[in-house]
Amino acid sequence: MRCLVIGLGTFGQSLAAGLQSGGMDVIAADANALLVDDIKDKVAAAVRMDATNEEEIKSQRIATIDVAVVAVGEDFETAVLSTALLKKLGVPRVIARATNPVRARILKLIGADETITPEEEAARELIQKILRPALIDYLKLTKVQSIVEVVAPLKYHGKSLAELNLRERFRVHVVAIKHRKPVGNLREEQFEEFLIDPPSAKDVVHKGDALIVMGRDDDLARLLSDAQS
Repeated sequence: MRCLVIGLGTFGQSLAAGLQSGGMDVIAADANALLVDDIKDKVAAAVRMDATNEEEIKSQRIATIDVAVVAVGEDFETAVLSTALLKKLGVPRVIARATNPVRARILKLIGADETITPEEEAARELIQKILRPALIDYLKLTKVQSIVEVVAPLKYHGKSLAELNLRERFRVHVVAIKHRKPVGNLREEQFEEFLIDPPSAKDVVHKGDALIVMGRDDDLARLLSDAQS
């Protein structure tokens, strides 16, 4: 798949490099030559381009692009024009970055297939991690369902999944156990992580383990409260 990333600030560069390393053929574009130079060794192609110029966008073999991400931050005029041009030129999937909900709505109205607000998403994630210290990470699956990674509390240590009975108590499903196995010498102890996936009812939770759990958000909230109590 070929992806065009327009806007090479911190977010755009991280996105472009990550997509390239994940197997996509990425073209990274920006009007700033210094930013283009910064990313050129991490993507398939890096180009200096005015993303509000239709002819310059066409020059990137736009018909071969499967997805385009308009990662422009504060320059909303450029984001709007770029998004509109990409849809006009037939890009199947255009994802546009917005800095607030109003801008996200405008970008959707002028054709963006999806919008993202990285700052708001990062803030929501940080809020959850501060409010729930046992929470390591989480992934939204639907509006009401998520997968979370939670530190196994002391009261879970030495107990099997059957004994913990989390499915019946909280209506959640443990999809994996992340086990930390100590390696190295006593002076400088290190850990090797591996997943027990899928776990069985007989698998025992140990100190340092994390549980990867799927369920409805309200049920997961009850589990997290129990893990922190």
